[in-house]
Amino acid sequence: MKKKKRHGSASSRVAAALRMAALSLRHSQTALGAYYRQIARHKGDDVAVFATARKLATLIYRMLRWGQNYVDEGAEAYEKRYREARLRRLTTTAKELGYQLAPLTPQPRDALRLTKSQVSLDTGCAGINQAVTRNNFALKINNLAASHRREARSISASQSGRAAKSALSHSGLG
Repeated sequence: MKKKKRHGSASSRVAAALRMAALSLRHSQTALGAYYRQIARHKGDDVAVFATARKLATLIYRMLRWGQNYVDEGAEAYEKRYREARLRRLTTTAKELGYQLAPLTPQPRDALRLTKSQVSLDTGCAGINQAVTRNNFALKINNLAASHRREARSISASQSGRAAKSALSHSGLG
């Protein structure tokens, strides 16, 4: 039978302190902060706090027992190492299933990317040239949208003006 810990014992106070320290790493731009965010993304905040507190406890133990220094590699280095390990796992899994991973060809940054609304506007406007750059296309779309808004405002203003005139004439004031 497992012995119950006393309320307020040293180990529960240390555990609480480690959980507080782990929680403070949430927004830290360190490797431990990146570890916390990765666990939180996949398993939730409560699991991330516990896992990060355990990692801190391990680091503290190694520091006290063997004098091993902790050198922070930074969040970017940790995330890069994580991506590389994930790629290795995916490659191995694909190979086991009889597939081979191939990288996607990079798209040029100046490639024309259209949203659904832009495509529908483009198909409706026959005068737009296909070789228009992205900035010019966005400018034309903005101008087209602004002209539609102006037309809508002028129509609604003229309709509301007519409605006001008819209301005045029916009330006997106009």
